[in-house]
Amino acid sequence: MGMYNSAAEPISGSLGPIGEARKYTMYTREAGVWYVNYRANGRQVRRSTGMTDEASARATVESMFGGSPRCVPTLGVNRKHVRKMLARAAHRAKAKNIPYALKIEDVTRVVDRSKGCCEVSGIAFEDTGPFKPSLDRIVPELGYIPGNIRVVCLVTNTAMLHYGEECLFKLAIAICRNRNLI
Repeated sequence: MGMYNSAAEPISGSLGPIGEARKYTMYTREAGVWYVNYRANGRQVRRSTGMTDEASARATVESMFGGSPRCVPTLGVNRKHVRKMLARAAHRAKAKNIPYALKIEDVTRVVDRSKGCCEVSGIAFEDTGPFKPSLDRIVPELGYIPGNIRVVCLVTNTAMLHYGEECLFKLAIAICRNRNLI
């Protein structure tokens, strides 16, 4: 574990199960807010904890690394992304003439449930690109209604668009077999 102090200098450490150690660096910046740097999906990621209290920030960082070894969740719910996902879902529902009855609380609840990871692949979300969060209709015909949505990576949602989840699983297994990973 890293040593923590209240100075503005970076604090480093390692978290996660033995053999799956995750290195991170915590530091303060803008108005004393604590940030954490770590690697996710081969990329360097910087996240604000949104906290000025060092003990709370440390507890949050430690809890975020305590989940699945395949996933390094982001901190908190990015309300900007939630609003964008909600607006895009409303637009698609209108264009496709399918039911839409979501509120911001419904999407926030699903994002919180995902713990910062795609609910299909387990890959940690990123702010932009193919691994950014996207709303998926579990049963497409039911539309965007509470209980019928989950948060997945954009690339996962795109892959399931025409052929569904089972086809994606079959493809993933075939790729793993072809590369002698299973």
